[in-house]
Amino acid sequence: MASLEWVNANIAAFGGDPSRVTIGGQSAGAKAVATLLAVPQANTLFRSGISESGGGERAFTKAEAAAVGEVFGEVWRKQQGAMESLRTAPAEAIVAAQDSFTAKLPYRAPFRPQIGADFLPARPVDVVAARSCKGRRLLIGTNRDEGASFIGPHPDVDPTSKNLSVMDGKRFAAVLAGYKTVYPEMSDAERRVLAYTAAEWMVHSVRFANAFTASGGDAWMYLVDYTEPSGRMAGEAFHGIEVPLVWERMDAGQKQDPTAAPLPREFHQAWVSFIKGNPPAAEGLPPWPRYDARTRSTMILDAQSKVEQRPEEAELRLWDGIF
Repeated sequence: MASLEWVNANIAAFGGDPSRVTIGGQSAGAKAVATLLAVPQANTLFRSGISESGGGERAFTKAEAAAVGEVFGEVWRKQQGAMESLRTAPAEAIVAAQDSFTAKLPYRAPFRPQIGADFLPARPVDVVAARSCKGRRLLIGTNRDEGASFIGPHPDVDPTSKNLSVMDGKRFAAVLAGYKTVYPEMSDAERRVLAYTAAEWMVHSVRFANAFTASGGDAWMYLVDYTEPSGRMAGEAFHGIEVPLVWERMDAGQKQDPTAAPLPREFHQAWVSFIKGNPPAAEGLPPWPRYDARTRSTMILDAQSKVEQRPEEAELRLWDGIF
């Protein structure tokens, strides 16, 4: 918020337009974009958001935040003494306490904004669904195999509650059982990666886009299908695979893949087009339609990109009523 306020007040001095600010982030940064879209005080500070592998459900109630704070307090007092020492503690001490604190919790990713009427009225996805998003813009999407980065590309066991951040292992296992019907041709390991990807990123990104567009916002959805050509993640569209491409770069393996040659330019041009206030577009990509919950038009980004309607629909239905 402080950064956005500074940009709003000063960007004109650098030739920028404070009415056309775009914010963007990946993973935790993408979730921060969703949160800021729900913060009332941020309404006038930016117009467009880019969410790469995020979601709009990560927020604690006051009671949940207090419970997490108590666990951190126990760790801090054991390692460093009085809580007052936090104010002047070196970063190394805070990181050490953070590592111990995270290990004590039964789930992943315990650092979340707190819901409160004066700043974040409810979960971001619920706030966006309940108010007008007219005039706001969103570029949002996920990668098909995000979960491979966290449970491995060929996991031989199901994710546990320690891997998951928004549900427990038993509830996850119940949904995972349905994946055999939707993807009978896949191995158990492949289904684990897809289900974990859905639980942590895909389902939440789709639901956020649905809420955003239903409230009047303009959104464009993507799904990265391009997979790593070599190494441990070969054959996976893993968490973060798009990041160098967005910055018009390639990792070492991608540089050896002749089919990947156009991707950095296509990704970069599409993102820049969106930031300039236009629909995302690039030479080599088909026309990228606006997203809506009915058709769910999605750009499938790959060596040969294409637009699909309602991708992963049967998989999404497995998650109805969850979260």
